[in-house]
Amino acid sequence: MIAKGDKIVLTIHHNIFLTREERYKIIDREPITIAGVSIPVWVLNKSGLSTEPGAEVFCLYHIENIATEKQNIRKAKDGYTINLPQMPEDYVPIPPPSIERWLEMADNEKENWYLEQRKFKTAMNLRDRQDGGAEYLRFEKQRKAKFKKGPFIHVAHWVEMKPIEILNSTMLR
Repeated sequence: MIAKGDKIVLTIHHNIFLTREERYKIIDREPITIAGVSIPVWVLNKSGLSTEPGAEVFCLYHIENIATEKQNIRKAKDGYTINLPQMPEDYVPIPPPSIERWLEMADNEKENWYLEQRKFKTAMNLRDRQDGGAEYLRFEKQRKAKFKKGPFIHVAHWVEMKPIEILNSTMLR
């Protein structure tokens, strides 16, 4: 039974492993479809009841990087369609100081310069490290949903995209 004031929360952790080629296709705004694993867990936040541990559900992920659309995660017939987060249109990066100025700056000034840089979670994070990326992207999306009959539920998606080599390193040989 749901206690008064209890919120129903559905958390879904999405684990997606990508090859280098797939990562760069996404960066170049080419849609891809790949198998991954989602782990749904239902939680009643006040009472603490949950369906932990969640069962792994293998499904297809249709990954998009469409600049004109908001970041979105939608249920598809065979899995999920995910449009990646985008850089805000009004973002203007702070230009770096000249080399001469950088060398003159105190350590706390350099640290403040880094702290002022806004960091965004976009497909550019999937670039190789030598290209300025992390080969990794993690973001979340939360929303409310309502079934035809019943209360509103809170849905929290946690998406992790990692290099396929991480998965391969866990395989028994």
